Amino acid sequence: MTGSRVFYVWVLLVSATLGQRLKAQRLSDSVAALIDSSPRVRVRLSTGWVMLDHPRIERDSLTFVTGTTLDRGGRWITVKPPLSLAAVQMIQRASGNRAGKGAVWGGAIGTGIGLLLSIGAASEQQSYGSPTGGESATVVVGLGVVGALIGALIGSGSADWVTVFSSP
Repeated sequence: MTGSRVFYVWVLLVSATLGQRLKAQRLSDSVAALIDSSPRVRVRLSTGWVMLDHPRIERDSLTFVTGTTLDRGGRWITVKPPLSLAAVQMIQRASGNRAGKGAVWGGAIGTGIGLLLSIGAASEQQSYGSPTGGESATVVVGLGVVGALIGALIGSGSADWVTVFSSP
């Protein structure tokens, strides 16, 4: 092939690839409506996650009121709007919290600690006697409930994120 043909083939391949990438980055109306109705989203870029408040989808960009991210040193950085949709790898919106998962984990940990304490107390001779089965069950159930409450409180402060857009 001559130099000009190679150049034209290269231009054709690049334009086809870029055209497919730009076409893939356009969001459907339903996804745009989900993002527009969300008070906060998190966006995955090649540099990391960015939290955006009050996002709005415009033709080929994502505008927002405030945007923040952490740099490698752990300092907060303010992001300036708009973000190009071509740079976006993933968009997630908050959907409730993790109180249920926290309660399950906290309850399991509390119950496990209660079982260990009950077994330990029953295996050693005490001056006042060994705990009865009812007393051991009270400790196990009580610590399980306390653990579930603490887990639910911790989980309620953590958002549950749902992916609404992922780059191909």
